[in-house]
Amino acid sequence: MNARNIKKMIESDEPIALIRYFEWMRLSRDHQHVKYILLRINYRNRTIKEIPIPDELVPYVISKLSEFKKVIKEENGSVWERHDFRMTVQQDVSPLALRQFLGEE
Repeated sequence: MNARNIKKMIESDEPIALIRYFEWMRLSRDHQHVKYILLRINYRNRTIKEIPIPDELVPYVISKLSEFKKVIKEENGSVWERHDFRMTVQQDVSPLALRQFLGEE
């Protein structure tokens, strides 16, 4: 997905979530690389779509985090949501698709 479409999603009123996680080289955990993923609901298929955030958009995403609610903060990453993304997922995503997304099936 291109940067312009990602920005549109972040600026919209759509319920979405942003995940920040870290990647390390196998040989050294001293140099970590921060990565972001945007989660949105595909209402047609009742699934969750993962959209990787390109590195050049990371400063923009960071500038918008204040518009989101931080719902998880862990050593290995964080999750922010907007407009009750989690509740919307529970209502609008099929249970099978949710289990597959979470890696339970």
